[in-house]
Amino acid sequence: MRKYIEKIKAKPEEIRKQIFAGVLILCMVLVGFVWVEGLINKTNGKKVAIAEKEASATIGNSGSKPFVLFGQVLKSTYNNITASVGDISNTIKNEKSKIEKEGLSDEEEVIDLAPIEYSE
Repeated sequence: MRKYIEKIKAKPEEIRKQIFAGVLILCMVLVGFVWVEGLINKTNGKKVAIAEKEASATIGNSGSKPFVLFGQVLKSTYNNITASVGDISNTIKNEKSKIEKEGLSDEEEVIDLAPIEYSE
């Protein structure tokens, strides 16, 4: 592969640009083919019916309404985050109540961390 790249580097700039354009077009055709193939498979009746049944079983019986699906995804994401992190607002409330029980105010907790200069 390196020898082939060295051959291409040795060619004039116009030829290299033509090779680049050809490779670019080839890649775009490949991506377009995959895209069209996906569209053809999606419109196949059996596959769509099976996919809708699976989606309604995993997400709920909402059909394919986009905003309902989006809301369910947001709700499940929020539930996953609160399950892993916890409810932050409750943690803040607990800390404030703990401070109040100990009799400390917010001003007493601030510690002045001014730098100390040492002179020798």
